[in-house]
Amino acid sequence: MKPKPYSILKLMNTMLEEVDQHRKDLCLSVETLATHVGVHRNTLFRVLNGQVDPRALEMNRVYLFLGASGVQLEKGVFRFLFFPNDPLRGMGAFTDAFMLREMGRVIRQRRINLDISQETLAEWAELHRNTIGKIERGEADLSLSSLFRIYRSLGVDQVFMQEGKLALR
Repeated sequence: MKPKPYSILKLMNTMLEEVDQHRKDLCLSVETLATHVGVHRNTLFRVLNGQVDPRALEMNRVYLFLGASGVQLEKGVFRFLFFPNDPLRGMGAFTDAFMLREMGRVIRQRRINLDISQETLAEWAELHRNTIGKIERGEADLSLSSLFRIYRSLGVDQVFMQEGKLALR
């Protein structure tokens, strides 16, 4: 049974507000944050102003740099998760290739646990079946809105790092 939808636009807007607020709380300029996460400052500026749909890996680097251990996606609202004394904080522990593999692994695992096909997930997430296969194999970076559509389709409320691996709830 297809999970109840939530607004991807609302989720993206709350995500951008959350990132920008944490950036300001840390007294970081857009330029400084962009430099530390390896994203061009103009790209990050456009992302924070809602002018462009960011890539999932770019935003993952931003979340990790800001010290987040995970994200909450409940009822279409985005919030960072911070776990006290988290030894995995910081960007250095996770490469882009590792994160692509982990995203693919947890998406595939959740899809199989729900007993739905790649075709069904693709239909629910409004993506091509081949795209789901590439994501599950860790071969494709995707836009954050596409990733949120997959999470919404799989009924995911939380995404977080646990013992060095990505986990979903």
